[in-house]
Amino acid sequence: MAAPLEEQLITGLLLVQGSNYRDVLDGAAPGVPGGAVRVAVDLIEAGPERPHTAGSLAAAAGVGTRALQGGFRRQLGMTPTEYLRDARLRRVREELLALDPQVGAVARVARRWGFRHLGRFSGWYRDRFGESPAQTLRR
Repeated sequence: MAAPLEEQLITGLLLVQGSNYRDVLDGAAPGVPGGAVRVAVDLIEAGPERPHTAGSLAAAAGVGTRALQGGFRRQLGMTPTEYLRDARLRRVREELLALDPQVGAVARVARRWGFRHLGRFSGWYRDRFGESPAQTLRR
């Protein structure tokens, strides 16, 4: 949980303090090879429960964080974090549909896939699938 906070803090400091990177941070993200987005997507899909961050995905793909974010926006219409959330939501749904409603527990499944704040999780789930996680479990 500290890695995303650290990444945001460093980016924020670079934005408010004059630095050699100011123009890069203010400007459009440099072009990112299509393969970098594919590498990040493959990492997410292989282990969405892992604590991925935009920075760790960018490092694994061999590009900068802002470049990867720009590539995701251009190619997929979302950020890496939004893609990760969607992958986790899809996995939660698959698991809920396969569980016996008598023994299934939505909170346990949500936590297993990396959702710590159950209220936000429920809202994201409803927005994505048009029903609550409990309704999915009862199907």
